[in-house]
Amino acid sequence: MKKKKGVIAQSLDNSVKEAGAVSVMSGVGDNFVSPFAIAMNASPLQISLLTSTTNLLAPWFQLHANNLMKKRSRKYIVTTAVLFHALMWLPLAFIPFFFKTDFFRSWSVVIVFAVLAIVGGFAGPVWNSWMGDLVKDKNRGSYFSKRNKVAGATVLITGLFAAWFLRFFNVDKKVLNVEFVLIGFSLLFFIAFIFRLISRYYLSRQYEPKFRYDSKSYFSIKDFMKRLRTTNLGNYVLYGSLLRFGVAFASPFFAVYMLRELSWSYPQYIGVSIASSLASISILSVWGRLSDRFGNVKILIISGILLSLIPLFWMVSKNWYYLLLVNAFGGASWAGFGLAGGNFIYDVVPRKKRSFAFAYNNVLLGFGIFAGATVGGLFATYSNIKILGSVYLFLFLVSGVLRLLLTLIFVFRLKEEREVEEKPIWEIASTELPKGFVDDAFVFVNNAIPRKEAIKEAIIVNHIKFKEKRERLKNRILKRSM
Repeated sequence: MKKKKGVIAQSLDNSVKEAGAVSVMSGVGDNFVSPFAIAMNASPLQISLLTSTTNLLAPWFQLHANNLMKKRSRKYIVTTAVLFHALMWLPLAFIPFFFKTDFFRSWSVVIVFAVLAIVGGFAGPVWNSWMGDLVKDKNRGSYFSKRNKVAGATVLITGLFAAWFLRFFNVDKKVLNVEFVLIGFSLLFFIAFIFRLISRYYLSRQYEPKFRYDSKSYFSIKDFMKRLRTTNLGNYVLYGSLLRFGVAFASPFFAVYMLRELSWSYPQYIGVSIASSLASISILSVWGRLSDRFGNVKILIISGILLSLIPLFWMVSKNWYYLLLVNAFGGASWAGFGLAGGNFIYDVVPRKKRSFAFAYNNVLLGFGIFAGATVGGLFATYSNIKILGSVYLFLFLVSGVLRLLLTLIFVFRLKEEREVEEKPIWEIASTELPKGFVDDAFVFVNNAIPRKEAIKEAIIVNHIKFKEKRERLKNRILKRSM
């Protein structure tokens, strides 16, 4: 039993390392696919398709991954999918060398990235099922907050590196008849390929608890849709998919707005994105503790209302420092929503049905994102409706209003299915959340600033080591002289 516990603890440690490796891929790869397309003069519709097609198609392929669990282990399915995901970064990197016109290049990015996303998300629900068996129910909030913090910190650091790296390529010259900046993107995607392989290595070192596919636990997506409005899980999925419609209506165009309308540099663009990651890292532990104590539903309500305000704040000012703070607020809000949403499914779905629940959830989320991004893309391309001189600000306004309305209509229908501490939502938001953040900040500062006693101890230890080294050196000299 002790040996098994040790293997599980080591597997969870490897999962954290895997999160770090895959986050390098995201930091230098996923974060720069839209700027890559924008650099090749992709239209707003094409930019929206980068989001919409990938989110529509990928979840349907996840249903086939669930069927593979009848014949193959979850570990085999996940590691094989990750291998192909790594390989798909290579054709994306070579697009500038294969095609010479922006038309073919931009459409190739849309097609290749769609395939890359399908392969990358193929085994997602299977991985969720696997991790659900490794992490204890009572520790999910704290463990996944820790894992997500490592992932967020890695994305932050690698995103900064990638933006700094691209600065050296953002010059008006060509090599092998390819624009220099596109070569910079290609090198970043090759780094993404390498680190996805590293993440596969850590996945291969994880233990997989025994899992036997039970045909009785199977339920079709048709059965799921019939009960969509009558079950706790169904209400969550309905809310999440409609919310994603409102989010995707504007989300593909933040990059376009920053890089085209505001003419920001790549470091400015990635700096705003990194502010989101940094805020997410800073508050994840707080969300995790609150989730374990008060339940996931209350965290979904609080974070759902907060994330509704994000696009509305973007309309207030174009100042880079202000928008840095806005995106930090957004990162903190999405951190709570993402953590509580995933844990909510773990709470309400029995173990053997989780892979199906995650897959069907992703199908409807994907449809919501596809519909939202497509409608938003058509508005951005063909509509003349503008606010403050920008069609993108109009999209932001509509997105914010939709998010808020959908949250107020649907999120209060959700029910907590485990025993948690009772406390009003407004008290958690106004007292527990800021208190948790301040406590974490105090601990960080207290650990970061060395105390006088620690400084004195370090000086004494270093002095003793120096004297010991000096004595050893004297002895060596004496031995040689003799």
